[in-house]
Amino acid sequence: MTHDTNTGLLAGKVAFVTGAGRGIGAAAARLFAREGATVLLTARSEDQLKAVTEEIRAAGGIAGHVVCDLADAGGVRAAVSRAVDLYGRLDVAFNNGATAVPPAPMDRMPEADFDLMYTVNLKGQWVAMSAEVSAIRATAGTGAIVNTSTVGSWGPNPMLCPPTAP
Repeated sequence: MTHDTNTGLLAGKVAFVTGAGRGIGAAAARLFAREGATVLLTARSEDQLKAVTEEIRAAGGIAGHVVCDLADAGGVRAAVSRAVDLYGRLDVAFNNGATAVPPAPMDRMPEADFDLMYTVNLKGQWVAMSAEVSAIRATAGTGAIVNTSTVGSWGPNPMLCPPTAP
């Protein structure tokens, strides 16, 4: 299926997607491109990002990618800025990136795992949204940000302590 970037719900818009190398993030990036958006994909794995970016381009969409680790606040801000530098604006953000650690009851979870989950799944999302809001305000004026979460956020689970489900 080829993309027509002149039509669709997101024609003329720029979308920024975290966790876009595979799964839900990659599917969202493909969908946004099919709907006419120019998409900047981010994730930790350049090989995965390249593959999804090339797939979108082969179907007629406009896409780029940048390696970004949500644990690196400066890198997250730089990735959002890259979307504006490349495409002149930001209209849409889909924050899907996250990390996981082996499930364990709270009293058995290593502190390093807790710190990682907090840094990526909570603070990383906050840093991304802060940068995205600033970019949207400065360029498009209005926009939309969607954040995904894990199924662990649906209810209590003794094997998933709070930071695993932002």
